[in-house]
Amino acid sequence: MTVEELGWLDTNIFVHTLFTNDIHHHRCRAILQALQAGRAGGWIDVLIVHELTYVLGRLPQFTSRGDVHQYIRSILSLITVQAEDKDALLTTLALWATENIGFADARLIVLAQRNGLPVCTVNRRDFAAVGNSFVTARLDNEHL
Repeated sequence: MTVEELGWLDTNIFVHTLFTNDIHHHRCRAILQALQAGRAGGWIDVLIVHELTYVLGRLPQFTSRGDVHQYIRSILSLITVQAEDKDALLTTLALWATENIGFADARLIVLAQRNGLPVCTVNRRDFAAVGNSFVTARLDNEHL
């Protein structure tokens, strides 16, 4: 079977599939079904996942972060959907779904943990697990 390469997948592909009366529903649904069946493949960027967490969270079908997480995870779990460091992306999504933090903060935590780096921030509360270089940095004001 030949797999059609779709390229980069945009947020709207996954949103339009949710509304049966949407003008793009049938085409977007066909694309999602092709991805699910292994007839097509594509790439998803971390920015699209971030946008999905934002957009889906405002739709009545998704009453919790858990619902949003489940939907996006079902997309990311497809072997035909590629992403740079998919494991880190899935970990970021799971952290966002279970903690009261933003997606970008969850992403920084995952990256910091994976690379053994602190996060430079004034918001120590959200980054306690990875350290905070803002408070420990020794910066010379004359060189800033």
